[in-house]
Amino acid sequence: MLARKRATTITAYLNMTEAPPPLLSARVVCRSIVALAALPHVAAAVSAYLDCATPTRWSVLRACERITKRVTNDEDANHHSWQLLQRILSHPDSARVEMDPFYKMYQCNKALVIVVSADRLDLVKLLSAYCPNAFVLEAMEQAARRGNVEILEWLGSNHGNVIWHSAFLRVAAAYGQIEALEWLQQRVPREQSGLADAIRAAAREGHFDIVKWIVGKENAVNVEDALSASVSAIDAGHLDIAKYLFDRYDLGSDPTSYNRMCFLPMHHAALHGYLDVMKWLHGIGLNDGSQMAMDEAAEKGNLLILQWLHETYRDGVTPHAMDKAAANGHLHVVQWLHANRSEGCTSDALDEAAANGHMHVVQWLHANRREGCTRSAMDGAAMHGHLEIVQWLHANRTEGCTSRAMDGAATFGHLKLVKWLHGNRSEGCTHLAMNGAALNGHFDVIQWLHSTRHVDVRMSRAIDNATKGGYLHIIKWLHEVRQERCSTNAMDWAAGRGHFDVVQWLHANRSEGSSTEAMDNAARYGHFEIVKWLHANRHEGCTTEAMDNTESVEILRWLHENRREGCTTDAIDNAMDTENFENLLFLKANRNEGCSPTGPSKAASSASLEVVLWAYENCRHETDIASLRQSWGDREYLMAVFDRMGL
Repeated sequence: MLARKRATTITAYLNMTEAPPPLLSARVVCRSIVALAALPHVAAAVSAYLDCATPTRWSVLRACERITKRVTNDEDANHHSWQLLQRILSHPDSARVEMDPFYKMYQCNKALVIVVSADRLDLVKLLSAYCPNAFVLEAMEQAARRGNVEILEWLGSNHGNVIWHSAFLRVAAAYGQIEALEWLQQRVPREQSGLADAIRAAAREGHFDIVKWIVGKENAVNVEDALSASVSAIDAGHLDIAKYLFDRYDLGSDPTSYNRMCFLPMHHAALHGYLDVMKWLHGIGLNDGSQMAMDEAAEKGNLLILQWLHETYRDGVTPHAMDKAAANGHLHVVQWLHANRSEGCTSDALDEAAANGHMHVVQWLHANRREGCTRSAMDGAAMHGHLEIVQWLHANRTEGCTSRAMDGAATFGHLKLVKWLHGNRSEGCTHLAMNGAALNGHFDVIQWLHSTRHVDVRMSRAIDNATKGGYLHIIKWLHEVRQERCSTNAMDWAAGRGHFDVVQWLHANRSEGSSTEAMDNAARYGHFEIVKWLHANRHEGCTTEAMDNTESVEILRWLHENRREGCTTDAIDNAMDTENFENLLFLKANRNEGCSPTGPSKAASSASLEVVLWAYENCRHETDIASLRQSWGDREYLMAVFDRMGL
C-alpha cells in the first residue's frame, strides 16, 4: 500500500504543471468566514503565503531528512511526509531561497546522499527530476559505499550530470562491495587508474576477495600499485593480503622497494600490536624502526612483542620504555625490563605512575629502582585525586610537593584531598586554587578555601572564570561574601557562551561592564537573544567581527538592519569556508564588500563544489580560475567538473 502511494506521488510530481492544492489549514480558515468561503483563490493565496512566510523553515534537505527518519507503520504519517516534500519541490523557485541555482544544487546533492543512505530509489528519481543539473558525486559515492547497484545504474542511465570517477571504485572497494565494484569498473574510464586506488583501499580495509578480483583483471594494476597496496595492508595488519601481493608480484626482487614506501614499518607494526607482521617484516629484511618499536611495545604493555624484539635485535630500548610502561601501569613490563635490560628509567617513571594512580607501580619502583621521583609525583597525584598515593608519598618519600598540588586538587574538585594537604603539608596554595575551582563549578571547594585558606581576593579571577561555565550561584556568592573583583572578561565570556542569566545579573550588579567582544562572541556562537539584549541595554556595541563570524543568517540580517559596523570581506570568505549558503546569498544581495582575492582559493581546498562555482559566478573579479585549479589539483573529480563547464 505504501509503495503504491509512493509511486503515485512521484508520478504526480513528475507530471505536475500547476501549483499544489491549498493547505488544509488555509482552506478551513477561509471556509469559516462567509465572505471568503466562495473565493477559492483567497485560500490559495493564503496557502502560498504560508509556504513562503518562513522560507528557511523547510527545505528539500530537511524534508528528505524527515521522510527517511520517519519510516513507520503509520501509512498516513508517511504519506504526510511525502506531501511535505512534494509541496516544497513543486513550489516555484522564484519564491524560495533555493532560487539560487548553486544553492539548489547544493541542497539537492545533500538530500540525495540522505535518501541514498536509506536506499530510497523512489526519492532519488524525484530529486533528480527536481534538479537535473546537480553534480552527484557524493550520492554516487554513497550508493557505491552501500553497494546499491540499482541506484548506481539508475543515476548513471537517467541523471544528466554524472561524471564517472575513480572515487566510486575506491569507495566500493573500501567497503567490500564487489558487485558495485564490478558494475562501476565497466564505466569508469581506464585512464583514471581507478583500480589502482581501489586495490589500495581494499587492502587497507582487509577485503581479500576484492584484492584478488582486481589482481585477476588484466593490466589492472602494475608492480608499483601492488607494492603500494601491500604497504597499505601491512599498515592495517592484514598480513595475508600483504603476503599474497608480495608473492604474486615478486616484490622481494627489489629489496629497496618497501623501504621506499614504508616509513619505520617495524615501529608502526609494534604501535598496533601486529606481531605476525613484525616477524614477516624481519624475514624480508625490513627492520627500520626496531628500537622505536621496543619503546612502543613497552608503552603499550605488549610484553610478547617486547620479548621477541629483545631476542631478535640488539638495538635495545631507551629509558623512555620503562618510563612509559610505568606511566601506563604495565608493572609486568617494568619488571621484565628491569630484569632483562640495562637502560633503566628516569624519575619520570615514578612521577607519571603516581599522577596516573598506579600505586602498585609506584611502590615497586620505590623498592627496586634508584631513580626516585620529583615533586611532580605528589603534585600530579593530587591534581588527579589520588589521595592514597599522596599519603603514601608523604610517608615514604622526601621530595614533597609544591603549591601546585593543592591548586590542582582544588581546580578539579578533590575537596577531601585539599583538606588533607592543608592538614599535613605546608606548601599551601595560591590564588589559582580559587580560580580553578570557580572555572569548574566546585562550590564546596570555593567555600572551604574562603573559610580556611583566606585566598587573596586581589589576585583572584574567580568571578571571571565562573562566568565561563554559567555558575551564577557561585558568582553571586563571590560577589556578596568575598567582594571579588572581575573584569570585562566576565560579561564577554558569559555572552559568548550563551549564559543569558549571567549577562543580565552582571549588568544589574557589577560596574565592570563588557567590551565589544561580548556582542561579537554572542553573534559568532549564535546567541541571538543576547545580541539583541546587548544592543538594547549596553553601549559597547560590536565590531565587524560580529557579522564576519556569525553562522546564523537571522543574526546576520539583524546586524545588517540594526547596527552600523558592517562587515569585511571575511564575511563572505567565512561563509564560503563553512558552506553557509544562506549567509552567502544574504551578503551578496545586501552588502557590497565581496570576498577577498584568496577567499575562493581557500574555500576550494575544502568546501563543496557548489560553493566554489557560486564564488566563480558571483565574485568573478576576485576569483582567479587558475588559482582555483591549483587549489583543487588533488581533487580530480572537481577538475573534471571544471572541464565540463569550460572553466
